[in-house]
Amino acid sequence: ACISLRQEAPEPPPRAGRLVELGEIASANAKLLPRPVAVWLPPGYDRERSRRHRVLYMHDGQNLFDSRSAFGGVPWGVDEALAALMALGEVPPTIIVAVGNTAQRWYEYAPEAALRTLPADVRAAADAEIPLAGADLAAEAYVRFLADELKPQIDQRFRTLPARAPQRMSVL
Repeated sequence: ACISLRQEAPEPPPRAGRLVELGEIASANAKLLPRPVAVWLPPGYDRERSRRHRVLYMHDGQNLFDSRSAFGGVPWGVDEALAALMALGEVPPTIIVAVGNTAQRWYEYAPEAALRTLPADVRAAADAEIPLAGADLAAEAYVRFLADELKPQIDQRFRTLPARAPQRMSVL
């Protein structure tokens, strides 16, 4: 659906919006490694100083915008896709927070409650397939980092809508 919408949208200018590299951000939780974080500000952010914006937090942030950091050298083009949707009026201007992953990616993204119920041999087989075999599960710590540490920093530094907005479900 997004592809068909992009075909109708006017092409956004190259590098629409502005990328702000925040560098490595560490958590207070020693279980988590520091990770790169970047923030993409939508076109018009710098002109419309009184406007507050929704925020989209995305994992694997190194893959979103830049071929130099993207896995396999192919970025996902999230900034271009979102700029096209904004140009169509399909979504309001939105900030993207690109949260880079770490070597602990599997342990941070995998649901802890489900993994804790796995038989020991199945868990051992999964651990053997990924880096840092035997590392602690860290999804709950990662979610707390996003909600309690990173989000307040983003809300303080950028013009966000910090309160949770009522969600409207739509299918494109």
